[in-house]
Amino acid sequence: MIQQSFIFLKGIGIKGEKNLWKQGIADWTVFLERKKIKGISEKRKEYYDAEIRKAKRALLADNSVYFANILQKKEHYRLWNYFKDSCLFLDIEGNRKKITLIGLYDGYDVKTILGKFGVDKQQFFQYLSQFKIIVTFNGNTYDLPALEHYFGEKILLPAIDLRHVCNKAGLKGSLKAIEKQAGIARKNKNEGVLAELNPEDYAYQCDYKAERHIKRLVNYNEEDVVNLKFIAEYALKQMYQAKH
Repeated sequence: MIQQSFIFLKGIGIKGEKNLWKQGIADWTVFLERKKIKGISEKRKEYYDAEIRKAKRALLADNSVYFANILQKKEHYRLWNYFKDSCLFLDIEGNRKKITLIGLYDGYDVKTILGKFGVDKQQFFQYLSQFKIIVTFNGNTYDLPALEHYFGEKILLPAIDLRHVCNKAGLKGSLKAIEKQAGIARKNKNEGVLAELNPEDYAYQCDYKAERHIKRLVNYNEEDVVNLKFIAEYALKQMYQAKH
């Protein structure tokens, strides 16, 4: 949908964007081909053309960070179709003082980062550099600010917050409530079956009770982060259909 978007152009909002669509200006290519557009002066058209060409170059270069800077956070969902194959689903356990666990899912495999003294900054950002967009649930309010505060470094990638997307798609409530509305059944209803993890996977030694708790937490978080993909596909499809 990003190539059909015009709201990053100064002076064009949702209403102005819809007006362009009604005029048959369905995407950037059509906009650039039109010599004149109703409601846009010649000088303004030249400026918009230049901005759209910048956006096209950024897209061809897979520069998703460019769009994080020109789009409002609530509009980052527009990047989904183009960058969904290079998307990282993220969910954390912890708070700003201590991140106990970060669950990461690339659409194929889950990676869990955890440790006694917190999560390793270099390890996290090195892994993050492989992706173009992040998908969370309530992440713009909780997960990402907590990570930025914890690491003391800003996360530059655009982030799709599914809580807001789901709300626009008519899906209400918590992550678990939305899973039910989307027809997603959880395998583990009571914090999950204990994951068979090697003690060496932990960055510290712990007693049996603590280890048991961590295994449950890891297992539960894995299901959270994997389900984000299904919710994203479901909610964004619903939202896109509603707009068209």
